[in-house]
Amino acid sequence: MSEQQRQGQPYYYRLLNCLSVRNKIVAVCLVASLFAMTFASSIFVYYQYSAFQGWLVQNVTSQAEIIARNASAALAFNDPEGAEVILQSLQAVESITGAVLFRDDGTILTKWRRGGSDKMPELAPNWRGDRNEAGEIFISLPVVEKGVLFGTILLRSNQQELLVFLGNSLIAMGILLFLAVGMTLLLSTRLLGIILEPVAHLAGVMKQVSERQEYSLRALRYSQDEIGELTDFFNDMLTQVENRDRQIREREELLQAIINNTNSVIFLKDLSGCYLLVNRRFKEVLLLKQPEVIGYMDGDLFPSDIADNLKALDQQVMGSGQLAEAEEVLPHHDGPHTYISAKFLLFDSSGKPYALCGISTDITKRKQIEEMMVQTEKMMSVGGLAAGMAHEINNPLGIMIQAVQNIKRRVSSDLPANEKVAGELGVSLAGVQAYLEKRMVLSMVDDIYGAGMRAARIVTNMLQFSRRSESASQYAMVTDLIDQTVELAANDYDLKKKYDFRHISIIREYDPAVQKVKLVVTEFEQVILNLLKNGAQAFADKEMAEGEVPTITIRVLPDGDHTRIEVADNGPGIPPEVRKRVFEPFFTTKPVGSGTGLGLSVSYMIITNNHSGTMEVESVPGDGAVFIIRLPNSDGSL
Repeated sequence: MSEQQRQGQPYYYRLLNCLSVRNKIVAVCLVASLFAMTFASSIFVYYQYSAFQGWLVQNVTSQAEIIARNASAALAFNDPEGAEVILQSLQAVESITGAVLFRDDGTILTKWRRGGSDKMPELAPNWRGDRNEAGEIFISLPVVEKGVLFGTILLRSNQQELLVFLGNSLIAMGILLFLAVGMTLLLSTRLLGIILEPVAHLAGVMKQVSERQEYSLRALRYSQDEIGELTDFFNDMLTQVENRDRQIREREELLQAIINNTNSVIFLKDLSGCYLLVNRRFKEVLLLKQPEVIGYMDGDLFPSDIADNLKALDQQVMGSGQLAEAEEVLPHHDGPHTYISAKFLLFDSSGKPYALCGISTDITKRKQIEEMMVQTEKMMSVGGLAAGMAHEINNPLGIMIQAVQNIKRRVSSDLPANEKVAGELGVSLAGVQAYLEKRMVLSMVDDIYGAGMRAARIVTNMLQFSRRSESASQYAMVTDLIDQTVELAANDYDLKKKYDFRHISIIREYDPAVQKVKLVVTEFEQVILNLLKNGAQAFADKEMAEGEVPTITIRVLPDGDHTRIEVADNGPGIPPEVRKRVFEPFFTTKPVGSGTGLGLSVSYMIITNNHSGTMEVESVPGDGAVFIIRLPNSDGSL
């Protein structure tokens, strides 16, 4: 009901609506009983009043008849004194206040009135019957004797007895009404307990359900009436609501379980950018500035540059109203991760947007795999080129090295033929040697020989890079091979040349559950040696803090159906742009002449191509690098 309709109701109706059910019922009972008793009493009093009034008229009429019989002689003899004596007898009847005796010609023979009463009204002498006028009763009867009319008797009577009777009746009716009200209150109070107890119980259960949202409660049925039916309907409604609430709760729990157990980050924001909901993974994987998320914005949770990027995509979605996807970089505890984020608006039933939902999937591993696939394809292409180049370079390189060796042999005093030819030419072999030494020719020849041998090693590495090893594979404990390689690295001249290996702390973390792996021992040792050498050389580019010790940590542990080998250092780390190219052939950050750029490339091909494993690198600039090798426990394609 509207407020306008409510204001249009009668005042008593609005007042009744303000009362409690108990008071309403009591009020209705009182009004009904008062009306019924008043109506019944009024009818009864009216009936008694009419009956008493008739009796009073009859009584006055009887008195008039007595006077008429007694006054006939006085009228016949025209005796006013005798007639007056007869009228004086009415003094004994208190209700009669006056009397007039008329002759047959209408003249007054005599009249009488009670002391203090009003003067008798003048009525027509020929009027007969009774009349109620001004609260008084008038009775007029003819005085007849043996059929002869002698005159008329007129009596006047007050209604004092009628008024007394009426007053007593009203008092009795008031007492009766009072008793009726008392009985109504008493009975209604007793009966209301029976009527309102189930209503109060039902209202109490409703209140508990409303306050506690506990739909398993049920109301007791007290009676078989409409309230009992209402109780049954309410319990049925609670059963339906409970079932629906349980279904909704189960669906919410299922949805929440799906949201919380998915690998994607799921969140919900209002249109101002405040978070309304986040799943468990949001808090678990993202590096947040504070633990609480709900009610906060991106600027409160992330660095300003990341928050600005997130906000830009949000504004794009809210501006277009369409789904938008983009890559976003979010901070993790282990470094930045790349996410592909899909964001879209949520609309209410009227089509108005009220929230922004986002689903972000971590694609860091996928991008690394894509990079590795690109790297593998690139290296396979370069491998074919390297094989051709190696074969083409190897032939003239062999001739050059052989020629350099022959030059050194032709000037050596160890061969008698050299002395003989020098004598034939009239020169001294020692003089020739002195000349060549003086002019640094022999030193140049040594440089040519050294460069040639270095080129030969490069060609050998290129050939190793370009073809699958034909060496025999065998089952071996990688931990034993790593220990042997560490001992070998400690005696490596180049390693000492760049950094004294004795000043590097080597930490070995081997899981006892590691099993033997089928591999080519020499190739695996070559990979580990390359990693140790690169790690040791990297320390030359970092100035260690006071108390910080250069450390290489080697971990070996099971990883599903693979064995995982990690070689980590606390060196300067690898910048992202370098990390993407670290396995490319001939790519190096070392000065010219310090490296060939094939060490990690060859290691990558040995692991991925020859051993069907994977090799990757993780690094945060300034916090060192970790090379991760995963070798299959089965023999794979070896």
